[in-house]
Amino acid sequence: MTAIQDWLKPPIWDDNTAKTNAAQVLHFVLLATFVGAVASLVFFLFPQNNGTNTVVIMGLCMLVLYGFWLLRRGRVLMVGTLYIILFWLAAIFLSVNTSGILSPYMVLQAICILLAALILQVRIALAITVLTLISTTVIAIISEDLPEVVALDLPEQLYDSYLVSHWITYVVVFISTTFMVLYFTHRINRNMNALYERDHKLTQHNLKLANEIEKRHQVELELLKAEQDRVSLSVEREKVAFLREFIGTMTHDLKTPVSVIKTSVYLMSRSKESYKKERHQRKIEEQTELINKMIDDLLTASRLEDIPDLDLEPTDLNQLIDSVYDQLYSKAEHNGQMLTIDMTYDLPQIAIDADEIHRALLNLVENAVNYTPRGGSITVSSHIQASAVQITVKDTGIGIDEHDLPHIFDRFYRATNAREIDGGTGLGLAITKRIIDLHGGELIVNSCIGEGTTITIRLPLNISKPADLQALH
Repeated sequence: MTAIQDWLKPPIWDDNTAKTNAAQVLHFVLLATFVGAVASLVFFLFPQNNGTNTVVIMGLCMLVLYGFWLLRRGRVLMVGTLYIILFWLAAIFLSVNTSGILSPYMVLQAICILLAALILQVRIALAITVLTLISTTVIAIISEDLPEVVALDLPEQLYDSYLVSHWITYVVVFISTTFMVLYFTHRINRNMNALYERDHKLTQHNLKLANEIEKRHQVELELLKAEQDRVSLSVEREKVAFLREFIGTMTHDLKTPVSVIKTSVYLMSRSKESYKKERHQRKIEEQTELINKMIDDLLTASRLEDIPDLDLEPTDLNQLIDSVYDQLYSKAEHNGQMLTIDMTYDLPQIAIDADEIHRALLNLVENAVNYTPRGGSITVSSHIQASAVQITVKDTGIGIDEHDLPHIFDRFYRATNAREIDGGTGLGLAITKRIIDLHGGELIVNSCIGEGTTITIRLPLNISKPADLQALH
């Protein structure tokens, strides 16, 4: 059943529209011819026992089936030429063997002309038309001697007018069919050619646009690559600059404590008094502690450079303030300073990394202690403002120059007046800023030379993940 359904469908070639159109015409003509031939066999020839015509029609059916087979293999023009000629010969043969010019098989010649005009070249179609007119004239002349016409026993005048009228009708039909089909075929072909040219131009234009788009895409890729290379080069330069700055700063900062240690060891080895040895030993311990703090700050800065996994847990900030107060109270008292705390005791717990916030708060308070002269005061307070918790560290220290304020959170940066007091690493405030940024908070600095500095930490009440991770999402 599937094979029969496939044979009933005309073949299609996606890459050749003209071939497909011709094949479809031939397919339906062959199908109509096959149906008509079978109908003639069943309803006319078999009942009349007309053996000769029966054989011809059966042969025609076999040729039609062969034509279907050839069409499936792409032999479109071959099938068209062969079957037009065979149809034409069959039409003449059937007409002569029946009633001549009065035979209904004469219509087959009109089909031959129609197919020739549609499928074959114009000269061949005109040649077939001329041959058909000649054969029609010959058939009209010999029709009066054909048995079936004689059997009609018509009067001579009526007979002549009857034959002549049929002949004229067929001649007019054949000629009009030829020129009408050729005319419309020419119009269709001209329109098809125009469409083809337009499609060809459009295709060429599209190809040109595609090439231009491809070229622009390549240029954009090259520009993007160049930009990426520029950014990479800029990053590498920044890394080199940072490395130079790091080496220079650390060399300078380490040179001082190492020199002090070296001098103290020498003096301690030459001193005989125990109190002098103890004094030099304390200097060595202080400088060793300073070197240890430098290394610790470097490791912390390196760790915080990436986005760490913060251990966020509900925490009471007042407990962290108490812890920092306990750690630095003795140092402040030794320096002759007053360290006080002023906390809001109904402060809500917020989700923070307690160790990191403790480190940040310790850095701020320790800086305040280091840079506040004897007799000064440091106050650490906490309170709620809007949707954030604030911790404020206020001192009456040396203050920060307005020129230095924009740079105090840069790595290794130290204000001019701060360098004269102690040998810090210049990383404490950079580490503090990084920790607060990771919690989605902010640092607010207000300072005045000779009056003191106020630094405020603002932390949002709802902290779900590091701010840098939120930006990535």
